[in-house]
Amino acid sequence: MTTLPVVLLQMATVGVGLILGLRFLRGQPRKPTLIGLHFLLAAAGLEGVMLLLHGAPNGDRVDSGPSGTLVLGLFVVALLSGLAAATLGRQSPQRTTKLVATHAGLAALGFLTFLVWVAKQ
Repeated sequence: MTTLPVVLLQMATVGVGLILGLRFLRGQPRKPTLIGLHFLLAAAGLEGVMLLLHGAPNGDRVDSGPSGTLVLGLFVVALLSGLAAATLGRQSPQRTTKLVATHAGLAALGFLTFLVWVAKQ
């Protein structure tokens, strides 16, 4: 299975995430449409990583090793922390800032690890 579609999905997820992050830092109101798009892209990218690790329906798979498992784990935790930021963060501005910062850090680490892993393939 070629890795290019998964890389493009992850890049689109990061791009929308950067837009959302800039809006957050500028104090602009939330855009539910952008948040939904970010979530859908992240879920599709996570599915793509799982296909790379466990094999596509046609049997193609990428040699994963421990790096692939680490990428998958980071993306899952980033996705869950993003959901927490979107739902639990509405209660307190300080909590929102901490959750968004945690989400952004995990997602950035996951994306960079993903790029290194894919580059080795």
